[in-house]
Amino acid sequence: MGSFFINLYVPSLGKKLRFKEFNNLLLLNILKFITNKDSKGFSDYIDFLIQENLLDKEFKDILNCFDKLVIMLQYKAININQELKFTIKNNDEKEASLSYNLFNIIKELTEKEFVTKTEIELSDSIFIGLTIPNSLYIENFDTIFSECLSYIRYGEDRVFLNSLPLDEKNKVLDSITGDKLNKVISFFDLSNNSSKNVSFMSENSKLPELNSLKVNFFNNSLISFLELVYLENLLSYFEFVYVMVNKVRLKLSEFFNLVPSESLLLYNLFKKDIEEQNKEIEQIGKKDKGPTIAKP
Repeated sequence: MGSFFINLYVPSLGKKLRFKEFNNLLLLNILKFITNKDSKGFSDYIDFLIQENLLDKEFKDILNCFDKLVIMLQYKAININQELKFTIKNNDEKEASLSYNLFNIIKELTEKEFVTKTEIELSDSIFIGLTIPNSLYIENFDTIFSECLSYIRYGEDRVFLNSLPLDEKNKVLDSITGDKLNKVISFFDLSNNSSKNVSFMSENSKLPELNSLKVNFFNNSLISFLELVYLENLLSYFEFVYVMVNKVRLKLSEFFNLVPSESLLLYNLFKKDIEEQNKEIEQIGKKDKGPTIAKP
């Protein structure tokens, strides 16, 4: 049986690409990375997930970190839950909820005029394309520098540096010195300024800590925000898996192939069925007891 594909918007391309649906097995692996506080592993897994699920493989190596952020936010909104909810305690210890709609967050982020790419001239008619990093997890400045040099263009022909052998790519990187290096750093500054003071979510007064979450393509703010978006109690998730396999009677492989929102729908139908059965049993029990005789 073939896979079902959904269309997800990719900002750097200005269009939608087709991706396989997001299933429960992918969610479980993500929860493990988040629970283990493995941000790099989470970032690497997102790269793997996107490359595996993307139908149009020609684009798999040129997606930048902002593309990946938006793709993962769309996955969460479409295949899991569009509501991002936080439960907090007030000063009087009473719980209050704060929620955001992920589609609104995606809309606001993709409407911002971020500087994510440019070109600088290497020599006559030869240009090098600069972009924000590909990786969501930034280890050091070397990561930023090597990933921001995207391609070499001569006329209409482009050669992406990721497609080159490592020694040839290093030769290109080593050639970026002096005035060219200054132009690269100027691009970093320009891009950074374009996202300055841009929050992932609209400001709130209930949980002011969230107001400090700002977009920055050159640190780990993007992967940290995705960790917050996908955060879920791993034990609770395994309890849910147990119910779906042992009570709803799905095979484990069937459950992991389901989209999370679909498995939740099945669970709610099962829960409703159990509640109706209990009501019927309760009504039968009342009939069996017969009429109640009032005592004097």
